Amino acid sequence: MSMNVSVPCPEFPPVSADLKVTLPFGELKAFRDFSLSLPTDCNLSFNLLLQVQPLLASMACLLKILNVIASLKEFLEAFPNIPQVAIKAGDVVKAIGDLGVCLPPGLFVSLALTIKGILQIILAFLGCLISQLESIVNFQASLDFKSAAGNPTLTATLTCAKEGAQLTADHLMASLGPIEPLMQMVGMISQIVGLNITLPSTSNIFAPGADMAEGIGKLRDTVTQMQQVIDAIPG
Repeated sequence: MSMNVSVPCPEFPPVSADLKVTLPFGELKAFRDFSLSLPTDCNLSFNLLLQVQPLLASMACLLKILNVIASLKEFLEAFPNIPQVAIKAGDVVKAIGDLGVCLPPGLFVSLALTIKGILQIILAFLGCLISQLESIVNFQASLDFKSAAGNPTLTATLTCAKEGAQLTADHLMASLGPIEPLMQMVGMISQIVGLNITLPSTSNIFAPGADMAEGIGKLRDTVTQMQQVIDAIPG
């Protein structure tokens, strides 16, 4: 006689192909940190964000230096044809020419792809954040305190679950904090490379004491605006 046996089996979220940001000199890929939990799009995108922020912070001055070198190259190429100076100038021009794609405008074209990739990672992170917060809102709404009336144990259990969910939500909302300075750095570098983009602000989306559902709505609006910005970047 056959029997239908139902065994609880947890569902694991699908994981996208390796998330990465294309750099002018290679690629930046997310590490799958198995020490925390099974990899998800959320922790992969967060891992990349942790790598991207110090990278961008170190690139601003480098871009300015490379731009100075490009200007120096143009100056030397236009210098008067004095024999000795011409020889020295030719050496400098050749050395600078060896930098190839490291100089504008070639570098700037590559950086446009880098910026687009970074914004896509931020977008993925925000999408994960929205999903997690919505799950908490739905969970809190499912807690039926009326059915626990007269049952102190059940009431205490539901209260503990509600407080735990709220603590998780507080940490999730706080994780949005580092995104704003990262967006500002992306915006600054975008101006340097000639991208005319305006990034939405993520500050004050979750103000203290504000309704979490309202904040999620604002975050969705931010995601929509960012998608429009990303779509406008060529490449």
